[in-house]
Amino acid sequence: MHEISEPMFPNRTNSLKGGRRVHARDAFIEGIAVNGHGRTPRERRMRCYLVAGWVLLAAKCAAVWWACAEYEAPFHPLWIVGPTVLFGALCTLVWWRRRVT
Repeated sequence: MHEISEPMFPNRTNSLKGGRRVHARDAFIEGIAVNGHGRTPRERRMRCYLVAGWVLLAAKCAAVWWACAEYEAPFHPLWIVGPTVLFGALCTLVWWRRRVT
C-alpha cells in the first residue's frame, strides 16, 4: 500500500499553471488495512455473558412456568416465556452476526 501525498480532490488550477499533474488513480484511496485488531479477550467475555444470560433466562422461564401452574394464573405461561426466549434469541443472533461479519 502506498502513502497518500496528494489530497483526494486536487487543486486543478495548479495543473493549469504548469504544476505537477495528478493522475486520477493517485488522487483516491485504494484501500485501508487495519493491523492488530484482535477480539479474543472481549469475545470470550461476551460469550460468558451470553451463556450466563441464557442460564438466567432458562431459570426465569422455569420459575414462571412453575408459578403459573402452582397459583392457577388466568393466562398460559407461554405469554411470558415466549417473548423472553424470542428476545434472548434476537440478542444472540445480533451478537453472532456482528462476530461473523
